[in-house]
Amino acid sequence: GDLKVWVGAGDGGMTSKDSAGYAVLSVYSSNEFPTLKFINGSGRSWTLPTVKVPAGTTSISSIKVYYKGDATGNLYVRHFVTHIDTDATATIVEDSDAITATASGGSDAQIYSYTVPSAAYDGLTLDADDLVGVQLYRSAINALDTYEADWFVVGLLFTFA
Repeated sequence: GDLKVWVGAGDGGMTSKDSAGYAVLSVYSSNEFPTLKFINGSGRSWTLPTVKVPAGTTSISSIKVYYKGDATGNLYVRHFVTHIDTDATATIVEDSDAITATASGGSDAQIYSYTVPSAAYDGLTLDADDLVGVQLYRSAINALDTYEADWFVVGLLFTFA
């Protein structure tokens, strides 16, 4: 069966950069979830902690992004997925999807999710103990980003098959 692996925003190892400098890890005050903050009106990337591919799996079935819903509208997001083959030194492969408008959930400060397009990872060949990393990029300065609020990402749920 499928194996699921959660990577939370507070798991360590995240980096963020934009033209204004580095961001910090935020805390979602209502429920104390650590979050990654993508500031509205800027372009920002976050790289999340690396995930080890579980034994007995050879592919990613899905990746879901969980976030706090603070606005309606579309997020203009691109997903970069990097694979390190641990059986072959210095073998790093990156895959990504095209930047697209992704519909958000609600504006009620609840936790929502969406599924990352498979184009971001379908070119990767995995086996047990390989490493997978994800970078999210939001272009909140683009007119197609109509989510008029900061975007707080709680984490990712990987499903491996």
